[in-house]
Amino acid sequence: MPIALLPLLLACRGEGGAASTCQAPTLGQAWPAEGADPVSRSAAITVGVDGALSADDVVFTVRADGVDQQGQVEVSDDALRWTPSQMLPASAEVSWSLDACGSATAGTYRTGTEGEQVDPAALVDLAWGLDLDQATWIEPAGGQVLFGQLFSGLLMLGVQEATTDQVDLIGGAAEVVDEDLVQQDPCVPTFDFEPVAFSNNPYVAVGPTTLELAFQGVPVQVDDVVLSGAFSDGGETFSGGALSAELDAREIAPSVGTSAEALCELLESYLGLSCVACAADGEERCVALRVEDIEGQRLPGLRVVPNPDAEECSEDTGGGA
Repeated sequence: MPIALLPLLLACRGEGGAASTCQAPTLGQAWPAEGADPVSRSAAITVGVDGALSADDVVFTVRADGVDQQGQVEVSDDALRWTPSQMLPASAEVSWSLDACGSATAGTYRTGTEGEQVDPAALVDLAWGLDLDQATWIEPAGGQVLFGQLFSGLLMLGVQEATTDQVDLIGGAAEVVDEDLVQQDPCVPTFDFEPVAFSNNPYVAVGPTTLELAFQGVPVQVDDVVLSGAFSDGGETFSGGALSAELDAREIAPSVGTSAEALCELLESYLGLSCVACAADGEERCVALRVEDIEGQRLPGLRVVPNPDAEECSEDTGGGA
């Protein structure tokens, strides 16, 4: 027997030395997605599969910054899963490859800085105050001068439901009554995000959605809103938050008595802000917004109460955005 055949024969032998009868399955979508960043340091790599397999038929190789990582392989009816034996290094480039009876796939992603996963059940009915005044405007540069009023003060973020599979978040506006008292602003409608997967625990990303806000007294529709971040310190803080959105000049222009084209020209001439392609239809009539470094603390004793029909504000009710 040629020596070159030995590795192949050994790879195909099952328990007790019997030859494996596995057939190459069809591999499907993988998570984390290619190039995802950040990904939980405890997250499992999951690959969809169509075919009969056992764990002995699977070779999973995972490296973080070039160093081999140990983990456990699980096989279910429709997925292959590799779970790390211990948390992967922070901010590491992770590369992985899978061979399942001759079917192969691979991917890369980057871990985040947060480590421990949080207990989903412990997050239910908690609320955090996200300090947008201390966040960093990334796009447009200097955008806080003109658009800071849209995303200013404290944004309340709450968890309505949470399991190991998904989390349901709700957002609202916080009203600072005095130095030691914060409450939900009854004059601002809440925005209810659709439930999202929580497989990236403690990281979460919700949206895109549409918000109805006010800018200098003018109603403004903010589109394609995405909020992301991580629950840290066992849920006491919300860290590394980022918020992206876009403003459609066609929505704003009628309220200020001009056309979308004229508004875009005005922004370009005086502020150097170029209208870009809108996510909805590709027309170059939108201004892209991105705010990063959003940090927040849990608000003890508070929860975000659904409030789709905000009260009409007056000097007596206070608040308002």
